[in-house]
Amino acid sequence: MVPSWFPYLVYVLIAGTCSLLIPDELFEGALAVASWLSTLLHHPTRAVAILWEGFWGSWTAVIVLTTTLFSFFFSPTLVGYMTTKVFVVLAMFIIFGRCCVAEEIHGASDRRRELATRISSVTIIALLLSSLTFLKAGVLENSRRGLAPTLKNIWHASLWWKSPSGAPLPGPFGHSTTESTAANNHKLASAKEHKTHITTSLKKDKISEVRPSIEEKEPRLGIGVDPYQNVTHEQVAQWTIEESDKIAALANDYITGKRGPPLTNTKPDSLRFFFTTDYDKLYGSDVKDLRAEVLRRLGPPGKDPDEEDHWIMDIAIRDQSRASGMDPFLSPYDVRDYAPYLRNLGLRLKAKADSR
Repeated sequence: MVPSWFPYLVYVLIAGTCSLLIPDELFEGALAVASWLSTLLHHPTRAVAILWEGFWGSWTAVIVLTTTLFSFFFSPTLVGYMTTKVFVVLAMFIIFGRCCVAEEIHGASDRRRELATRISSVTIIALLLSSLTFLKAGVLENSRRGLAPTLKNIWHASLWWKSPSGAPLPGPFGHSTTESTAANNHKLASAKEHKTHITTSLKKDKISEVRPSIEEKEPRLGIGVDPYQNVTHEQVAQWTIEESDKIAALANDYITGKRGPPLTNTKPDSLRFFFTTDYDKLYGSDVKDLRAEVLRRLGPPGKDPDEEDHWIMDIAIRDQSRASGMDPFLSPYDVRDYAPYLRNLGLRLKAKADSR
């Protein structure tokens, strides 16, 4: 990941480029600005029209604006991942708009090219820019999830129509990705404080906290080669459906801030750490065992390519992330995204049991 100061370097380069216009061009530009301000005072509508036409008629203005917008792509936590995506899409639309009026594509006003040639050129540019936007959005989403930057992960993150709905993981405006020693100490202190809060709550109310914890772990069975051998299809299916509802509820609680550390000053990796801790403690092994048992009972015809893909990318990806040196933490958005697939497995096993 490019350092967080990269956008500021871009601003310095833009300012340096503008300074090269001194003295003649800059003096002429100052006169033009003064003239435009005078027009703005007396004829606001005309001034806006002049500015609009001047912007779309200048490749320099378009490049400066889009470069500024693209600079946040290299450090999305400055403004948040969702805002960065908006900037990238906006920059692509601006470039496409400039191409639609460029004489290099359509020809001069008195020597226009053939209509078919102009349409085909604009279509090709639209496809290229949309593909690039699709890829950039996938890179941003994959970075937000904290996964290894492989082509498979980026492609999966690019499928926005399959991605979980809701706001992105917290990325407060103005936060830098560079963590000082004090920031690291603050993160450790927050983690310790959250753990202490959980322990204190358990001690204060054993009935309300410990008993639900035991109930949540009900599907866990004894150790053995086949711990589910004496359990019916109906019971395994019911447990699977209940576990899918529980992990979805846990994910929603973290996304909405009902559970875990405060969302306002918590970075995405800290939120994933707390969520993964609770997920593994309450449901991790149960979900894995139940899924394997349901697939074994359904047999080869019970395999669902979409479910398997989401299981690998949303849950089992931790092993790959750990091997690549990235944080092995789950995202509540990914778990919420997978929960319906686990529930569907339970429903299919239940239907199989009812058909007997």
